[in-house]
Amino acid sequence: MLSVNSQIVYDGAFYRVVGFPSGNIQLESVHGDVILLSLSHLLSSGNYRVLQSHDDPDDLTADGADQATDDVVDLSMNAAAQLRLEHIREAVTGFKSGNPALALQGEPQEIYDPACTQLTARMNAKANELGVGNRTLYQQRADYQRLGIRALMDGRKGRPTRAIGRADQRLIDAIDQVIKDQTNKTNVTHAKLRRDVKKVLAARYGDGDVHIPSIPTFDKLMNERAVGKELFNSAKTRRGAASRPVTAFSRIESQRPGQYVIYDVTDLDAFGMDPISLEWIPLKLALGVDHLTRSIVARRFVHRDKQVDAALLLYDTIRPKRFHPHMPEDSRWGNRYIGIPEHIVINLSETEMPDGAAAIPVLKPTNVIVDRGKIFMSMAFEDACHRLGINVLPARPRTGTDKSYQERLHGSIGSLFVQYLDGYKGPNVWSRGTQGEVEEKAFYFIDELEVHFDDWCASFWQNRPHEGLKLGITPKLQLSPNQLYEEGLARAGFLYVPRDPNLYYELLPSAWVTVKPAGVSFSNLLYDGPVLTPYRNRTSDYPGMYEGKWPVRYDPRDLSQLFFFDLEVKRWLPIVRVHSKQPNRPFNDVTLGFVKSQILVRGPDHLRVSKEEISARLDAVLDRMDAAILDTRNERRLAARRLEEARQAMRDRPSHASSMESLASAAQASPHLDGELETGSPKRRGQPQTPMQLYFEVLNTAQYEAGIPNIANWEDDDD
Repeated sequence: MLSVNSQIVYDGAFYRVVGFPSGNIQLESVHGDVILLSLSHLLSSGNYRVLQSHDDPDDLTADGADQATDDVVDLSMNAAAQLRLEHIREAVTGFKSGNPALALQGEPQEIYDPACTQLTARMNAKANELGVGNRTLYQQRADYQRLGIRALMDGRKGRPTRAIGRADQRLIDAIDQVIKDQTNKTNVTHAKLRRDVKKVLAARYGDGDVHIPSIPTFDKLMNERAVGKELFNSAKTRRGAASRPVTAFSRIESQRPGQYVIYDVTDLDAFGMDPISLEWIPLKLALGVDHLTRSIVARRFVHRDKQVDAALLLYDTIRPKRFHPHMPEDSRWGNRYIGIPEHIVINLSETEMPDGAAAIPVLKPTNVIVDRGKIFMSMAFEDACHRLGINVLPARPRTGTDKSYQERLHGSIGSLFVQYLDGYKGPNVWSRGTQGEVEEKAFYFIDELEVHFDDWCASFWQNRPHEGLKLGITPKLQLSPNQLYEEGLARAGFLYVPRDPNLYYELLPSAWVTVKPAGVSFSNLLYDGPVLTPYRNRTSDYPGMYEGKWPVRYDPRDLSQLFFFDLEVKRWLPIVRVHSKQPNRPFNDVTLGFVKSQILVRGPDHLRVSKEEISARLDAVLDRMDAAILDTRNERRLAARRLEEARQAMRDRPSHASSMESLASAAQASPHLDGELETGSPKRRGQPQTPMQLYFEVLNTAQYEAGIPNIANWEDDDD
């Protein structure tokens, strides 16, 4: 921008703007000559350039104006260069600033006055003053005109250099190849890498053709080429760095809550308690996170990641979360989301949530982002997404940046929640404490961890300001997930999925069977029930590859019953296992697989067994588990997994909420479980068989005695 006192170059000469009289521009040269130009002529000619404060007028002559430096360095970075520049300017112009208008007191000196001395005499006088040769001073002036102020600094800084120094390019290529090959290998030392580089060079160019530098130089060069590739970090971190895209990271822009929800399963860095043997067990944490608000909208603690858990994460996302009595009152739904009372938008039954809903967001996902794990690529998860009208967006293989928010959340949960639990084991074995400090303090059962985690989510995480949660109109204001969720609801509205008694069953895995007079055969077991009576020896009207067969739904966590869709009442009704003295006793697919494996051990002569014999052997194993007659550690872990998965299956089943309340009440009243759950010691929790006997006593009496649930009770759930 042109203004008074602006310095410009016009026709290769330096001028200072004096003023703008009558639409013209008045310029003054270094020697005091004043010229008057038409302002429109100057602007249209393009033969001028406005100088910045660091440009030097004397260098911008007709010979040097086009070579003015473009990469000027701040003079404050090098006081010696500043002083040297002042000497050169004084020798050339007579003034240390190079500008007569900025003359210091006593300038110009007689020996440097351009009016009475020659340039050669001035340069000789300045060389004598500085104690350098004439050629040195002339060279510094020429370098300054060519390279700018950096030429007056240390010569080593003025010369362009390569990051690899004078190393042979063939050596650099070999080092890069070794670093690339090391991505999926185990960590090694510099000495091993040096030997690998020698092998690559020998294979490409022959022995001794390429010079290998000394060990310190080679190590320095190796570290330089390994920057950003995590060569000497953990192998997992190195693989993650190698999978980073070479282009800029893509960003997903969400406009409303639920537009993108990210699901993932990770190992939990804390041990849980086995309710049978009272030993520690590893757990996995399955999470669903809303991309816009960073809200945790679904969670599950599991022994193993199963297809049904992935499908039911969607079920948890669209359902309200239960408010536990010990939570702070401001963690209740109605106290957090102003203007959105729970009794208006959420249909809660008294048996499902007697204390109301917690202030954890409820939303209907439009798109879900998942990795390519088996549970998320399974048919059960895809069917569940199709049933709810959700698009599945798989992340690229081994590319954590596609769901970086979820990966970062796992770290936040570890540092803000998990590490404060007794039984915290750390992210790896190198960070783990001794057995007495870790395993012996792992006294949380899975249901206790769920309660603690829900409390942490509702009272801490959802109300914690997040530096990544901001609004465009207030970029400096940090919001919490709940605050941004409220803003999203006010702007985009609230979409609640109405209660559907069939939804839970339609999210379970499916199988296609033939209804015979004896019932339905599934996994070498026979199931039957009154609901099958109208469909025996009858082909279905379903087309496709399963033409003529009937669909059943099953929960692999509890195979004591399947679910058959009755076309008359439009409901999924249970059918139970036959040839059993207790047909409603729960067992999972792992227990059934264990029974079958025992049959295979007996040899090929015993492979042809009937369904009655398999069912009898299954009952024998279940009897031993109920009586806690478990000989091996594998059997105790199998019994613990059966217990926990049966509890989860009963909790998820919508018509059995009252049974869960009975189970919780009985557990609290049991003398074997006295003391607070947070501080009780595993040694005071009774004998190993007590939890299972108590559990299945309540389970059998509260849930399974009735056999097939009453349809009238299901009709009441719609109210």
